[in-house]
Amino acid sequence: GFASLTTRLSFWILLAGGGVFAATIVTSNGLARQTALRAAEQEALWAAQASAGRLQAVLRSVEGATGLLGGAVEALAPPPEALAGLQRRLILSNEAVYGSAAAFEPRAYRPDRERYGAYTFRGAGTGDQLAQADLALDRYRYWERAWYTAPLAARRPSWSEPYVDEGGGGVAMVTYAVPVRRPGAARPFGVVTADVPLATLSKMVSEVRVGRTGFAVVISREGRVLAHPGIEGTFAPLLEQVPSERRALVAPLVGKLLSGQAGFERFDMQGRPTWITYAPVEASGWALLVVY
Repeated sequence: GFASLTTRLSFWILLAGGGVFAATIVTSNGLARQTALRAAEQEALWAAQASAGRLQAVLRSVEGATGLLGGAVEALAPPPEALAGLQRRLILSNEAVYGSAAAFEPRAYRPDRERYGAYTFRGAGTGDQLAQADLALDRYRYWERAWYTAPLAARRPSWSEPYVDEGGGGVAMVTYAVPVRRPGAARPFGVVTADVPLATLSKMVSEVRVGRTGFAVVISREGRVLAHPGIEGTFAPLLEQVPSERRALVAPLVGKLLSGQAGFERFDMQGRPTWITYAPVEASGWALLVVY
C-alpha cells in the first residue's frame, strides 16, 4: 500500500507535521523553562533588595537613637541617674535593641571613680522591667572589650563583629558604638552603645522566602555569619562553613560580598543547581544573600 501516491503523501505529511509538532513542544518547553528561571531570578533579586532594605531601616533606626544618646552625653553631661534614664528610653523605644552601655576613659565621667561603665538591658524582665549591670568590674573589664576599644581608636561610630556578651547582657549580639567627645576635643572620652541580638536578625531573615527552598543569610564585614534561619550564634566565617573541596569555587563570591557588590550567581552545589542573589546592607557594611 506504500506504493500508492496517497499513502506516501500521507506518510510524509504526517512525518513532517509530527516533526514540526515535536520541535514546537521542545522549543516551548525550553522557552517556558527560561521564563521560569528569569522569573525566579527576579523574585530572588526583589527579595534580597527588599530584605536588605528592611534590615537597613532597622539598623538606621538603631544608629540614629544611639547618636542621639551620644549627643545628649556630650551636650548635657547627665549624672548617672539621668544617663540611665536616657539608656532606658533608647531601649524601650526600639524593640530591636536589647541593651545600651555608657563607658568612659579613666576618671573622664566621674572624677571620683577610676572607671565607669553602666549597662541597661532587657535581661530576664518583660515589658518595662529592665536590668542593670556594672561593666567596670574586674570580671568584665569593658576597657578590654572590642566593642569599646575599636570605635574609641577609630574615633568614629561602628558596628562590632558578633560576640557573646558574657558577664554583660549574656546573649549573642552585635553592638553599635558611638564615641563621645567634649566640646572642642579631638579624642573621645568614652562611648555609648546599642546592642542588637543575633536572634533578632535571624528572625528577620527567617521571613525571607523564595520558592519552596529559598532562605537568606547575613554576613558581617569580616565574612562572619550573623543570621541564618535555624542557626544562631555560630559566628564562623562563611567560607569555613563550606566543604573544603568547594571553597575555591565560593571564595570569589565572598570577595564580592565583602566589597559591597550586588549581583546574581549560579552554582552547582552537590549536584543541585543553586542560585545566589546578594545585596549590600549599606548601613553597616554587611551583606545579605538569598540562596535557592
